[in-house]
Amino acid sequence: MELKVRLVEINELEFMIKLSQSVQIWLRNRSSLQEIEVSKQEAITAINREIAYFILFMDNPAPIGMILVDKKPSDHVISLLHLENCGQVIFLSKFMLDPDYIGQGIGEQFLNTVLPNAIPITNQILALDCWAGNENLRKLYQKCGFTLFGVFPEQDWEIAVYVRPTIKD
Repeated sequence: MELKVRLVEINELEFMIKLSQSVQIWLRNRSSLQEIEVSKQEAITAINREIAYFILFMDNPAPIGMILVDKKPSDHVISLLHLENCGQVIFLSKFMLDPDYIGQGIGEQFLNTVLPNAIPITNQILALDCWAGNENLRKLYQKCGFTLFGVFPEQDWEIAVYVRPTIKD
C-alpha cells in the first residue's frame, strides 16, 4: 500500500472530528486511558497556526488517518514532556489511524518513510507521547526508531515520551 500525505483542508474538519471519535471509542473499548479526541476548535486552531495536520491516504482518495505536527510546541508542552534540554523539538500528537486499518503495518510505514519525507526540517528532535499503558503503541514507536525518553506523571496517569532525531541526506 502506498501512503500519501497532504495538509488537511478546512473542509475536512468533520472527518478529523469523526476519526478522533472513532479512535477514542476503539481505545476505550481496550481499557486505554489515552485521550485523543479532537474538538472543532482544536482543529481550526491547528489549521490557522504553524501546525499542520497531515492526512494519510491509501491508493484511493479516502483519508485513513492523521497526525498533528507541531513545529513550534508551546513552552507548556516542552515542560510537560520534560524536553527543555533537547534543542529544537517537533512534537507529534493526535496520531490516529482508522481502527479498520490498525495492525496492518500502516503506522510503521507512515512513521518510517512517509513522515520523514513530509517534514522538510533537519537537525531537530521528533517527540511524541502516549499513555504509558499502551504497550502496542510503545512497541510501534520503538520499532520505528524512537527511543524512550522517560515516563512522567500526568494528572492521574502516566505518559511515555519518545524521541528520534530527524534525518536527512
